[in-house]
Amino acid sequence: MRITKILLASIVSTAPLTPPAFAAEEDSANMIEEIVVTSRRMNESVQDVPLSVTAFGEERISQLKPNTLRDFDGLAPNVYIGMNAAGPGNSTIYIRGVGYPGSEKTQSPQVAVIVDDVQMGSSTGALIDVFDVESIEINRGPQGVLFGRNTIGGNIVVNRVKPQFNELGFALSLGAGNYDSRNYKARVNIPLIDDTLALKIGAIKRTQDGFYDNLTLGGEQGDIDFQSQTVALRWSPNDSFDAILTYDRIDDNTEITPQDALFDGDNRFKTFADKDTPTSLEVDQIALRINWDINDNLTLTSITADNSGTDDTESDFDGAFINSANSPIVQLHPKRVQDFDYFSQELRLNGSITDTLDFMVGYTYFESDLDYVQFTNNVIQVPFGLPPGVPCNAVIPILRDNPALGNAFCQFPNQRSTQNAGEEVESSAYFASLTWRPTDDLEFLIGARLIDEEKDGQNSYLDHSTGTFDLPGQGEHDFSAAPQVPGASYTVSDDWQETITTASASWSFIDNARVYASYSEGFRSGGFSIRSVNASTAPYDPEDAEQIEIGLKSEWLNGALKFNVAYYELERDGGQFISIITLPASSIPGTNTIINNGGKSETSGWEIETS
Repeated sequence: MRITKILLASIVSTAPLTPPAFAAEEDSANMIEEIVVTSRRMNESVQDVPLSVTAFGEERISQLKPNTLRDFDGLAPNVYIGMNAAGPGNSTIYIRGVGYPGSEKTQSPQVAVIVDDVQMGSSTGALIDVFDVESIEINRGPQGVLFGRNTIGGNIVVNRVKPQFNELGFALSLGAGNYDSRNYKARVNIPLIDDTLALKIGAIKRTQDGFYDNLTLGGEQGDIDFQSQTVALRWSPNDSFDAILTYDRIDDNTEITPQDALFDGDNRFKTFADKDTPTSLEVDQIALRINWDINDNLTLTSITADNSGTDDTESDFDGAFINSANSPIVQLHPKRVQDFDYFSQELRLNGSITDTLDFMVGYTYFESDLDYVQFTNNVIQVPFGLPPGVPCNAVIPILRDNPALGNAFCQFPNQRSTQNAGEEVESSAYFASLTWRPTDDLEFLIGARLIDEEKDGQNSYLDHSTGTFDLPGQGEHDFSAAPQVPGASYTVSDDWQETITTASASWSFIDNARVYASYSEGFRSGGFSIRSVNASTAPYDPEDAEQIEIGLKSEWLNGALKFNVAYYELERDGGQFISIITLPASSIPGTNTIINNGGKSETSGWEIETS
């Protein structure tokens, strides 16, 4: 197994215009960093939240020196953060066994990635760079009532550094390593008006040669070529109003890692793919976050975001070359072009009714528009085992012998198809919660969310097969001169309404320890598989979840030791699972991916976390 070893040299510096303010002196060398989280849409210590949360503050992130979100894999109980090789920056995140392994933009992952209060619309690009990040919260278990859409498994909340008033400062990180790895990351903070206006500008560029040896084409695959830019303007005209306008640009041309063919052994760092796999992900996002303290008891929060871009990906899913012994598919080369746009709006009002009773009410709106085109060129190969001297075309005239292996393997002519698809989603939800603290040591919370979601989809196929094989130098996905034979075509539409609830109780029975119990429900709407070749297998139903959790959060040895333990039982009904199945008879050539609903499943477990 070949492992990339990276040597990092990191320089972080700030140059404030005024000397920093120092807190009262105390011996805190052995204290664990206290982290404020927003798991319940309010600021509170991670040790006070009655649910399982793993949080990383600036100090811990600085120690870890992570590159992307994937570097947090294995650092929290029951959390897996992996990647999907079907697109740039695609995440595969699981919490307590619940997660999404696919890459389709028509499915929201069960574990959401939320950056600066904005939930990412799909798993594409979710393995974000974490250079500009000041804290990360991993909330385990269903979070859909108060925080996050379709988040049955949980969510990962990322908070980036805000522009700071009255301080001119910068942060710089430079990295170098083997495989010609180069990382350049910088951020500058510029005060514009004292206590009122500040600007943050950041940029990231990461490059690296691939470390997958291509034995067919020569050279290496899996190059990294990522760059992003961020501009954030913060305005606070008075003590009660704060607004941050952020623009993000991502340009990711990282080559997806090659597929590993089944016939060539178990070394996944050597590939026989006969195709380069370029990608291009271009994203523009603008977001506006406003916090307004209307009075001492009321705070209004507004979060508006628009995210649009294009994802152009070419793949070699067979991982083999045309003369190989791969079977039954010796070539599966799709090219996907997806144009997408996500818009979201959240309004939230937090306040106090009495000294012991707090409330929160809110409304969220989400809409998305996806246009999807896939060109597929594939070749089927079967081992016929014909006698010596008997060519494949003697059995079936359109067949040919494998160019290198002869009639031991027979190949069917190239099958070529175009799929045009799209989906529009409109989702809205109302949510509310009440928090009652009858004493300083006792707290109760109840919450509910009313969900209404509608989806409209369309799908159509064209067959460009001619019964002939591609000629040398022929454009692999240029079907303009080929026949345009219509195949399956359909439109689908459906909507869902659901109400989910949550409740919790916690008791601080001593100053440094708290026990809690919580109940939470999750809902993930139904939809349509964008890769299904016919209308009958396209729809899938919603999935639901219920979780009960009890736990203890405690600190000992004057804050030097943190010990948390939790037990949970999670029940899912109708879980959505991806299946790649054989094409129905007389279908347009290509791949057929459908989404099934399973039955009921139960998961339970213990989690222990110490620092």
